[in-house]
Amino acid sequence: MRLPRVHKHRELSEAEARIYYDSYHQIAAALRAVATDNNIQLVLNFSSEEMDLEQNDSVFRGVMRNVVYHDSTINMTNTVMRYLEEQTNTSQDATIVNTSSNMNR
Repeated sequence: MRLPRVHKHRELSEAEARIYYDSYHQIAAALRAVATDNNIQLVLNFSSEEMDLEQNDSVFRGVMRNVVYHDSTINMTNTVMRYLEEQTNTSQDATIVNTSSNMNR
């Protein structure tokens, strides 16, 4: 009984890893495109989470940050999200066109 559960857990873990992997590469491609279009030479992964003295993990993560200061007005998130939405809409439009043309045959 335990073996099928272990196998199923491994399958779910592998599927989850694939989703993270694919999503990461999709986001990285969007970041490259937006950065290139805006002549941005470096993009860092950054968490603006404030340290919470009541939560030890939060303090440790805050102290270990690689970025000590940043200009909070520089944030590509919304631009990258719009780019990804446009890519998704373009892909969906192409799928709809291909599906309807195949149905008309």
